[in-house]
Amino acid sequence: MIGRLTLAVAAALAATMLMSTTSAQATVAADSGTVRLRTQQILEFQQVAGQVAWRTSAYNRVVNAVWIFYPNGTFAFNTTNVRTDLYPLRGRYQVRGNTVSFSAHNAAAIGGSSAFTEMIGRMDFGARPPVMRLNWASGAGYGAVVNNQRFGSTASSHYAVVLRVSQF
Repeated sequence: MIGRLTLAVAAALAATMLMSTTSAQATVAADSGTVRLRTQQILEFQQVAGQVAWRTSAYNRVVNAVWIFYPNGTFAFNTTNVRTDLYPLRGRYQVRGNTVSFSAHNAAAIGGSSAFTEMIGRMDFGARPPVMRLNWASGAGYGAVVNNQRFGSTASSHYAVVLRVSQF
């Protein structure tokens, strides 16, 4: 599986380097076959749900995003300024032709609260340059009982993103 991903990435980046004057950083860890990607350029960033005040933080997380694809069909996603009990986010991927589909989700509970995050996406290495499309959602629920009175609240966010990735 990682062999097909490595070949798809290498072909796409080679074509990108030929078509563009900007240099693409491309290094595949030869000893492990692991493919490491990071955000190169955000093409579209849409906040589908959540408070407007969260948009800038979420955008910065995408700017600093890293995806690591392992030979066993799993991947990890990480970025800056996130909960360490939810990240790195881990999931699975599949390669079909020039397309890599991936999904991951995680949940955590602490005291009277619970939180989740999930990411579902697809990378098209047939596009020149390679493009990643993803939906990234997070949420949390909080609850407490004080003097027999129940209190609770929820918060959630969802972002639809289109970006270019490069290897490192």
